[in-house]
Amino acid sequence: MSLEKLIKEFIAKAREEDDKLFPFIANKKTFDEEKDSVYYSGPYWDDNEIESIFYSILKGKWLSAGEAVDRFEKQFSKKFNLGHSLMVNSGSSANLVLIAALKKHFGWQDGDEVIVSCVGFPTTINPLIQNNLKPVFVDINWEDLNWDIDQVEQKITKRTRAVFSSPVLGNPYDFTGLLNSVNPTNFS
Repeated sequence: MSLEKLIKEFIAKAREEDDKLFPFIANKKTFDEEKDSVYYSGPYWDDNEIESIFYSILKGKWLSAGEAVDRFEKQFSKKFNLGHSLMVNSGSSANLVLIAALKKHFGWQDGDEVIVSCVGFPTTINPLIQNNLKPVFVDINWEDLNWDIDQVEQKITKRTRAVFSSPVLGNPYDFTGLLNSVNPTNFS
């Protein structure tokens, strides 16, 4: 019997025996309002992803960044005509890599400022602090809980290097309004 078939059978049997192995609604076949919880976030995968995880662990050479990740990076780079790409484990790690790369590429100095919303995740702010940059907070508006665009331009100083957006609850920023309100000549 093939490994793929063994994995499929294992997942099906585990699901039958103990639905607690699959606690998230997206992974459940049914929902019982008397005993199931609704999570505001969490993993969203189906059996295909679970099978891929098992297969990668059992057949791959590396656990975290194995052959599948290597293939994905190469295909991604080729699709977008890039020399290299790098996959990381999370959006938090992506933010850390992004800020470190921007600081080095543009020659930002310790203490340079980056404008951010006062509402968001620590993983938007922490990479700035870890790279010795100064977060400058802008208040939100109550319509979409994103930053008040009128305040962004007021916060720009000679030390401002970027405006780092992190939409709240998936509500997109008014990027057109932001681009129209921020004068790029204010950035040094």
